Amino acid sequence: MRAILILVASALLLGLVTGEVNHALSAWQLHVFAGGLAVTFAGLHFPRGAGLTVALLAGLLADATSPVAFGTQAMLYGAAFLFVNQIRDRVPTDLAWPRVLVALAANFGIFLALSLLRSRVFPSAGPAWWRLLCDLLCSQALIALIGPWFLELQGQALQLVRFEPARRR
Repeated sequence: MRAILILVASALLLGLVTGEVNHALSAWQLHVFAGGLAVTFAGLHFPRGAGLTVALLAGLLADATSPVAFGTQAMLYGAAFLFVNQIRDRVPTDLAWPRVLVALAANFGIFLALSLLRSRVFPSAGPAWWRLLCDLLCSQALIALIGPWFLELQGQALQLVRFEPARRR
Protein backbone atom coordinates (compact mmCIF):
# COMPACT_ATOMS: atom_id res chain seq x y z
CA MET A 1 0.00 0.00 0.00
CA ARG A 2 2.83 2.41 0.83
CA ALA A 3 4.47 1.70 -2.53
CA ILE A 4 1.24 2.61 -4.31
CA LEU A 5 0.98 5.85 -2.36
CA ILE A 6 4.59 6.73 -3.16
CA LEU A 7 4.02 6.35 -6.89
CA VAL A 8 0.76 8.30 -6.75
CA ALA A 9 2.56 11.06 -4.83
CA SER A 10 5.30 11.08 -7.46
CA ALA A 11 2.62 11.41 -10.17
CA LEU A 12 1.27 14.39 -8.24
CA LEU A 13 4.79 15.85 -8.13
CA LEU A 14 5.08 15.28 -11.88
CA GLY A 15 1.79 17.11 -12.39
CA LEU A 16 3.03 20.05 -10.33
CA VAL A 17 6.31 20.23 -12.24
CA THR A 18 4.61 20.07 -15.64
CA GLY A 19 2.12 22.69 -14.46
CA GLU A 20 4.99 25.06 -13.66
CA VAL A 21 6.66 24.30 -16.99
CA ASN A 22 3.36 24.95 -18.78
CA HIS A 23 3.04 28.24 -16.94
CA ALA A 24 6.50 29.27 -18.10
CA LEU A 25 5.77 28.14 -21.68
CA SER A 26 2.42 29.92 -21.87
CA ALA A 27 4.07 33.06 -23.26
CA TRP A 28 4.93 31.00 -26.37
CA GLN A 29 1.52 29.29 -26.40
CA LEU A 30 3.07 25.86 -25.82
CA HIS A 31 1.88 23.08 -23.56
CA VAL A 32 3.70 19.96 -22.38
CA PHE A 33 2.21 16.66 -21.27
CA ALA A 34 4.15 14.01 -19.34
CA GLY A 35 1.51 11.43 -18.47
CA GLY A 36 3.59 8.59 -19.90
CA LEU A 37 6.08 9.02 -17.08
CA ALA A 38 3.34 8.51 -14.50
CA VAL A 39 2.67 4.94 -15.66
CA THR A 40 6.07 3.72 -16.83
CA PHE A 41 7.67 2.73 -13.53
CA ALA A 42 4.53 0.98 -12.32
CA GLY A 43 4.17 -0.80 -15.65
CA LEU A 44 7.73 -2.07 -15.59
CA HIS A 45 8.02 -3.04 -11.92
CA PHE A 46 4.61 -3.53 -10.28
CA PRO A 47 2.26 -6.50 -10.45
CA ARG A 48 -0.81 -5.91 -12.60
CA GLY A 49 -3.31 -5.16 -9.80
CA ALA A 50 -1.18 -2.73 -7.81
CA GLY A 51 0.18 -1.04 -10.94
CA LEU A 52 -3.27 -0.57 -12.42
CA THR A 53 -4.33 1.04 -9.15
CA VAL A 54 -1.40 3.47 -9.43
CA ALA A 55 -2.25 4.26 -13.06
CA LEU A 56 -5.94 4.85 -12.36
CA LEU A 57 -5.27 7.06 -9.33
CA ALA A 58 -2.63 9.05 -11.24
CA GLY A 59 -5.11 9.43 -14.09
CA LEU A 60 -7.80 10.67 -11.74
CA LEU A 61 -5.34 13.24 -10.34
CA ALA A 62 -4.63 14.38 -13.90
CA ASP A 63 -8.36 14.47 -14.67
CA ALA A 64 -8.97 16.77 -11.72
CA THR A 65 -6.99 19.56 -13.37
CA SER A 66 -7.84 18.97 -17.03
CA PRO A 67 -10.69 20.17 -19.23
CA VAL A 68 -11.76 16.64 -20.20
CA ALA A 69 -14.55 14.46 -18.92
CA PHE A 70 -13.64 13.06 -15.52
CA GLY A 71 -12.21 9.58 -15.91
CA THR A 72 -10.87 10.07 -19.44
CA GLN A 73 -7.23 10.28 -18.46
CA ALA A 74 -7.68 7.57 -15.84
CA MET A 75 -8.90 5.24 -18.60
CA LEU A 76 -6.00 6.23 -20.89
CA TYR A 77 -3.41 5.88 -18.11
CA GLY A 78 -4.84 2.45 -17.33
CA ALA A 79 -4.58 1.40 -20.97
CA ALA A 80 -1.00 2.71 -21.19
CA PHE A 81 -0.12 0.84 -17.99
CA LEU A 82 -1.50 -2.40 -19.42
CA PHE A 83 0.55 -1.89 -22.60
CA VAL A 84 3.76 -1.24 -20.65
CA ASN A 85 3.04 -4.11 -18.27
CA GLN A 86 2.55 -6.43 -21.24
CA ILE A 87 5.91 -5.58 -22.85
CA ARG A 88 7.99 -5.35 -19.67
CA ASP A 89 9.64 -8.74 -20.18
CA ARG A 90 11.23 -7.39 -23.36
CA VAL A 91 12.59 -4.19 -21.78
CA PRO A 92 15.92 -4.18 -19.94
CA THR A 93 15.00 -2.25 -16.80
CA ASP A 94 18.55 -1.93 -15.48
CA LEU A 95 19.37 0.74 -18.09
CA ALA A 96 17.86 4.22 -18.23
CA TRP A 97 17.40 4.68 -21.97
CA PRO A 98 15.04 1.69 -22.57
CA ARG A 99 12.81 2.88 -19.71
CA VAL A 100 12.77 6.38 -21.20
CA LEU A 101 11.85 4.94 -24.61
CA VAL A 102 8.94 3.11 -23.00
CA ALA A 103 7.87 6.36 -21.31
CA LEU A 104 8.08 8.16 -24.67
CA ALA A 105 5.91 5.50 -26.33
CA ALA A 106 3.35 5.59 -23.51
CA ASN A 107 3.28 9.38 -23.57
CA PHE A 108 2.82 9.41 -27.35
CA GLY A 109 -0.14 7.04 -27.08
CA ILE A 110 -1.86 8.95 -24.30
CA PHE A 111 -1.22 12.32 -25.98
CA LEU A 112 -2.55 11.07 -29.32
CA ALA A 113 -5.67 9.57 -27.74
CA LEU A 114 -6.38 12.75 -25.77
CA SER A 115 -5.88 14.84 -28.91
CA LEU A 116 -8.26 12.67 -30.90
CA LEU A 117 -10.86 12.81 -28.14
CA ARG A 118 -10.59 16.61 -28.06
CA SER A 119 -10.44 17.06 -31.86
CA ARG A 120 -14.19 17.48 -32.19
CA VAL A 121 -13.91 20.63 -30.04
CA PHE A 122 -11.43 22.38 -32.34
CA PRO A 123 -12.99 24.94 -34.70
CA SER A 124 -10.71 24.05 -37.62
CA ALA A 125 -8.51 21.04 -37.81
CA GLY A 126 -5.58 22.49 -39.81
CA PRO A 127 -4.00 24.99 -37.39
CA ALA A 128 -4.91 22.91 -34.36
CA TRP A 129 -2.98 19.88 -35.57
CA TRP A 130 0.16 21.96 -36.16
CA ARG A 131 -0.07 23.25 -32.62
CA LEU A 132 -0.61 19.73 -31.29
CA LEU A 133 2.46 18.57 -33.20
CA CYS A 134 4.55 21.32 -31.56
CA ASP A 135 3.11 20.40 -28.15
CA LEU A 136 3.90 16.74 -28.75
CA LEU A 137 7.49 17.50 -29.73
CA CYS A 138 7.96 19.67 -26.63
CA SER A 139 6.37 16.98 -24.46
CA GLN A 140 8.61 14.26 -25.82
CA ALA A 141 11.68 16.47 -25.37
CA LEU A 142 10.67 17.10 -21.75
CA ILE A 143 10.31 13.36 -21.11
CA ALA A 144 13.67 12.65 -22.73
CA LEU A 145 15.19 15.33 -20.52
CA ILE A 146 13.61 14.57 -17.13
CA GLY A 147 12.66 10.91 -17.68
CA PRO A 148 15.84 9.35 -16.27
CA TRP A 149 15.71 11.60 -13.21
CA PHE A 150 12.03 10.99 -12.55
CA LEU A 151 12.21 7.21 -12.95
CA GLU A 152 15.24 7.08 -10.66
CA LEU A 153 13.42 9.28 -8.14
CA GLN A 154 10.58 6.78 -8.07
CA GLY A 155 13.01 3.88 -7.65
CA GLN A 156 14.87 5.57 -4.80
CA ALA A 157 11.63 6.54 -3.05
CA LEU A 158 10.43 2.93 -3.25
CA GLN A 159 13.68 1.71 -1.71
CA LEU A 160 12.74 3.64 1.42
CA VAL A 161 9.78 1.28 1.92
CA ARG A 162 11.80 -1.78 0.84
CA PHE A 163 9.71 -2.40 -2.28
CA GLU A 164 10.56 -5.55 -4.22
CA PRO A 165 9.83 -5.32 -7.97
CA ALA A 166 7.54 -7.89 -9.53
CA ARG A 167 9.41 -10.89 -10.88
CA ARG A 168 9.70 -11.25 -14.62
CA ARG A 169 7.66 -14.00 -16.14
